[in-house]
Amino acid sequence: MKKILSVLSFGFLLLFLLALLNRTGSLILFWQEKPIGRISHDEEYGYYAYMSDENISRLKLPVYLKEDDIFPDQGILSVNEDITATIKTQGGGRYVTQANNDIYFSASDNDPEKHEYSIISPMIIQNRYLLGLVCLAACTAAIQLILCRKNKDYETLRNQLFGISCVILLILALPWNKMIFADAPLKIKGLYFKPLLQRNFTLYALLFVLLLITAQKGSGYKAFRLFSLFIISWNCVCCFIPEWNLWGQRADSFAYLQHYNASSIRTPGYPVFIETVYKLSHHDGLEALRAENSFQDEGLRNQNTADSSGLIHVTRSQKCILGISFLLLIFICFRYYSSAWLIFGAQIILCHGFLGVDNSYIMTECLSQAMILLCAAMLILTVKNKNTISFLAMCVLSGIAILIRPANIFLLLPLLIAALIIFKKTRSIVPPLTGCLMFLAISAIPAITIYRQYGIFVWMPTSGYVEIARAVELMQPGDEKAFDDPELQEFCLDLL
Repeated sequence: MKKILSVLSFGFLLLFLLALLNRTGSLILFWQEKPIGRISHDEEYGYYAYMSDENISRLKLPVYLKEDDIFPDQGILSVNEDITATIKTQGGGRYVTQANNDIYFSASDNDPEKHEYSIISPMIIQNRYLLGLVCLAACTAAIQLILCRKNKDYETLRNQLFGISCVILLILALPWNKMIFADAPLKIKGLYFKPLLQRNFTLYALLFVLLLITAQKGSGYKAFRLFSLFIISWNCVCCFIPEWNLWGQRADSFAYLQHYNASSIRTPGYPVFIETVYKLSHHDGLEALRAENSFQDEGLRNQNTADSSGLIHVTRSQKCILGISFLLLIFICFRYYSSAWLIFGAQIILCHGFLGVDNSYIMTECLSQAMILLCAAMLILTVKNKNTISFLAMCVLSGIAILIRPANIFLLLPLLIAALIIFKKTRSIVPPLTGCLMFLAISAIPAITIYRQYGIFVWMPTSGYVEIARAVELMQPGDEKAFDDPELQEFCLDLL
């Protein structure tokens, strides 16, 4: 009888928690199809219609637009792209839900009168069924709690909560964005099936409480930690799946494709990275891109033509480096810190777009963040183990990070802290001094190049500073009189 009650209590409590996640729009398993009502025309290719399911806007649920018997393909938005404006001007089957429970869409052939439309939206449990599960879970849990207190058997309760935590950890492997696996839902006897787990406040609150319980070491604790690492690794893979075949450019992207010239490029690390990827992937289209003088336009692309296939390898490589850097940091943190906080933090970072910036663009941000994460990993090893090798690795990585993006100069502060830790351990100035000299030798490459060319020292030069250096090199005595401002004249005299 006791075992039966324990099983019933565990089952009803787990069902209630899963139903609660569904009711709040977090756990989605089944989808329903509802026809679209009256369609109204807006402008150009844009149309809008009201969706009868009010849960869509209230719970911010994802939807699929079904055109006849097909699901129009949806691309990924470019940075700062206005999807509504794109629908109006380009059409092509794009759609977006709006706060007033309308769907704003376009036809795949830009003529919606030829088609029939319906909405595939998540099925949400009704309140009366949720209330029934609350009563069953509360009754069985209360009876079991009374029996456990009477028999002083708290291990059973702890094991049940641990089991529920494992189930919640398991469902964290579900995708949180319908674009991660872009296939349409599978239709089964009138319903559609596609599991999805949206990260919202209810899920995080439940996860936080359960992880605090499982943070107490006991039976199965090591297995739980290893399983947590697997889930986080899988989530990291899912983070990059939607944009894996994409590459894009912005206003500054073309400058990174050029041969490194300190007179015009202040970030030598990224052009060298691009050239290295082209060489390793055996592509020879970089020179052709350089000859174009500029990109035609900005935005994301999902094509693999002869002139762009190398750029796809560049964006894929920087995504791989970023993902590996993040996982390395997580693995190191798991060794020294509580797994509960790391699971909680990793979910927020991976599922809310905090890992990387413009990852699919020919820009420095993605690779820059990867270097920062690697520096953080080496800093933890230095602090915890007081290891000289990890300190020297941090010095090298910090220098490379500055070459990739000069704004990473802030890494100098944690670097000095790590140097003090190593000095305190070794009681020798040689290891910290060696690391700092390695850092300076790498990070000062642009400044040394400018000095050798113009004879003036400019730390982390920009193109504007370089123009000043050129002007100073050509200045002759008396040129200061061209300025009316006495302060500018004095400044020029000081330069001369």
